[in-house]
Amino acid sequence: MDRPRLVVIGAGVGGLSAAAALSRAGFDVTVLEAHVYPGGCAGTFYHQGYRFDAGATLSGGFYPGGPMDRLAQAAGVPGWAGRPVERVIDVHLPDGAQVTRWSDERRHAEHHAAFGAAGVAFWSWQERTARAMWDLALQSPAWPPQTAGQAAALAQHGLGWLGRDWPQRLSPALLADAFRPAAAHLKGASDRLRQFVDGQLLIAAQ
Repeated sequence: MDRPRLVVIGAGVGGLSAAAALSRAGFDVTVLEAHVYPGGCAGTFYHQGYRFDAGATLSGGFYPGGPMDRLAQAAGVPGWAGRPVERVIDVHLPDGAQVTRWSDERRHAEHHAAFGAAGVAFWSWQERTARAMWDLALQSPAWPPQTAGQAAALAQHGLGWLGRDWPQRLSPALLADAFRPAAAHLKGASDRLRQFVDGQLLIAAQ
């Protein structure tokens, strides 16, 4: 019996991940890509002797049970491991300041030195919210739900997620964040912090 056939459009990180997992699940998968090489937003191009990263070149979630660990299991990739980077990126701002993104505890001192108290408050909110959202995402609810069953499963996942830390996750502030931009947490912040966050969002959007 012939294997069921599927076509994946785009050889970006998402397309390649889906194709690998589907192939391991028994499908005959064809990946179509309009560019000359795969990678999507994680691609690289060369111009006048310089190499430019087109988008995301760093990844996280390699810890046991994390998103990259789960992807490796789904795709059958043995020995998948990431190389931790302490100094993630140096950002040069228009006023001449250089801000380093650290992956360890040094980031707190860096935030305070570069952005003051408003910066510390913003990044504390960002990290707290990110942890909550990653916890929900790792439950792999169907999104957007396509059937009544998927909608019911999504509600079940959501209630379970809320129940694990309901005082924080049912807070008006967290619920309001679903309907307002990140700029709502930058009131009173310096231009330096706003420029820094704008740059980080541009990178993330790629």
